[in-house]
Amino acid sequence: MSQPKMTDADYTLLANFRAKLRRFVAFSESQARNMGLTLQQHQARLTIR
Repeated sequence: MSQPKMTDADYTLLANFRAKLRRFVAFSESQARNMGLTLQQHQARLTIR
């Protein structure tokens, strides 16, 4: 089976999603640093809660 071809609109949606994901990761890293935590410690706290 072949995969359907991605359109320009599909690539645009994917690029927008990836940009938002990168902003979220940067925000999370910044918040962890502001709390004096490493990113791993911050993620562990979120998982445990």
